[in-house]
Amino acid sequence: MSFNQREEEYFSNKVSIDEFSKSMIKELSIIKNIIILLKENRLESKNIEALEYEAFNLLISRIEFEKGNSRVEVGVIGSFTSGKSTFINSLFGKSICPMAVKPTTSSITKFYYGEREKITIDGKEISYGEYKKLSQHLKNSSKDTKTYYIEYAYPFDRLNSIVLYDTPGFNNNLNKNDEIVTMRALDSVDVIFFLIDISKGSVDDSSLERLKKLKDKRIYCILNKSDLKSSDAITKIRKEIESKKIFLEVIEYSAIKVLQEGKKDYFSEYISNIENIISKREPFNSTIKGYRKEIKSRLSNSFEYYMEIDDRVFTIDSFYTKAKVQKSRVEKLLNNLSISKQFTLKQKIRTEEYKYNKKSYIFIENLLNKVDRELSKHKLFKRFNEDIKKFKDELIEFEQKYIDNFYKEWNYTFINSCNIIEDDKKNYFTKKNIYKILFDNKKFNKYIKRIDFIKYLEKFLNRWIILLNLEYKLKIKYLDIRDSIEDEASKWYAKLYDRDGYLLKDGKSYFKDKRDAKEFLNSLYSFKSKSTIHIIHNILDYNKEAIEDKRRELRPKKSIDIDDMEKLKGLLENFLREKRVDVKRV
Repeated sequence: MSFNQREEEYFSNKVSIDEFSKSMIKELSIIKNIIILLKENRLESKNIEALEYEAFNLLISRIEFEKGNSRVEVGVIGSFTSGKSTFINSLFGKSICPMAVKPTTSSITKFYYGEREKITIDGKEISYGEYKKLSQHLKNSSKDTKTYYIEYAYPFDRLNSIVLYDTPGFNNNLNKNDEIVTMRALDSVDVIFFLIDISKGSVDDSSLERLKKLKDKRIYCILNKSDLKSSDAITKIRKEIESKKIFLEVIEYSAIKVLQEGKKDYFSEYISNIENIISKREPFNSTIKGYRKEIKSRLSNSFEYYMEIDDRVFTIDSFYTKAKVQKSRVEKLLNNLSISKQFTLKQKIRTEEYKYNKKSYIFIENLLNKVDRELSKHKLFKRFNEDIKKFKDELIEFEQKYIDNFYKEWNYTFINSCNIIEDDKKNYFTKKNIYKILFDNKKFNKYIKRIDFIKYLEKFLNRWIILLNLEYKLKIKYLDIRDSIEDEASKWYAKLYDRDGYLLKDGKSYFKDKRDAKEFLNSLYSFKSKSTIHIIHNILDYNKEAIEDKRRELRPKKSIDIDDMEKLKGLLENFLREKRVDVKRV
């Protein structure tokens, strides 16, 4: 048998968990997953663990309420021989609580509803015989007697609404520990029934002092054995007790009479006997007489009622007529107390639900914001690294894509900045005029800054400059591309001409004819320097430090798993969607 099955067996009724409890169980599951994800990512989880504890307690309170565990708890106390055990038995209608002539031990017995009768001590089941032995002293002195905490499950409907505690009571000279045990037990009860043996008088001063310490409890006085006192004597004692202003109500009672009345249908038995006598008479001519007789004694005055049928006399104790009324009155009182507690608890739970729902909504909303911020930091950092890589890759890709056009534009500009000049000097072998090609550096510098490659590169860089600035406040800088291109181009072509600006072919600055000069110029359309283009890499090198600074700035202090945090964010958002309904409903 599982723990839950074992627990269910002794609850007061079979209850299916309501919608609130189902939602709370689901909520606790979500909270547990949230805590796991927070811990796995080394994020603070104490506050939500406190929320989990609060949610769990609220769930337990609700389930206990549903299962009838919000029953009113009643502590039965009084002096030794006041009739506490008999009083409890009178409510059950059965002698399950031992009624001893000697003081009971310093034990507490908790009576509550169970599907079957079961007695336990510290979770271990014992027999009724063992329970009976434990509840009585076996020696003359109980100075060192152990205190027992006994639980007694009993299938009695009245226990659906109440839990009864049988306490040692006060004024047990054999065991001074009784008072301590009793007072400790009364801390948790809602109501106290203080029993007085009315045949011995009123409330003693020592008991009054103890009761004053329990003034926050609802205390009722039960005038037990009131069948042994006259009406005048009871009235006098009642007024005296009421003047103490400790008790909410003073109730006349006779536990022994109520118990006896519960054991047998007193009047039915007599009527049955009368019917038997009458049925034997043929013809019917019985004489029936009834009269009342006053019984006087040193302690009380009472009346007995007699019925005489022929030669047989039946005595009817007048207090039996009150016994059922007395029991009904106490049961009604307990029922009203239970209903009152149920209502109070229901209102309290409703208030707690509202406070919890509001608190949890605000807390999870704040946690979601924190998680969102943390997630945003990591996403931003991840995206930054991805964007920088993409920027670099695209820059290199741009170079590879446009490099051929770049060479063509560069060479075209260089060739068009050259002029073929006919020189007056004669060729030694042909005796004809020679030709030279003069490079116009100013013209080249003017037009090299207008090539399309520069426009495309600037457009590409401007797109990334705007993106990185808007997204990350990173200012990408680059050297003046036009000046850089001019400087780099000049270095490229510097080997092709001498200090005077004349192009060299095979180390010579002259050409045998104009056609030869043109062919040389045309050959430069496919010219490529052995050096690499530095402008692209210069841009990356120039911004390397700024990129690293921004990377350090954006790097989160905590390391998290983004997928986990996305899952956590989803849980929190789902929690809030459902909680929003709960807050509005409550």
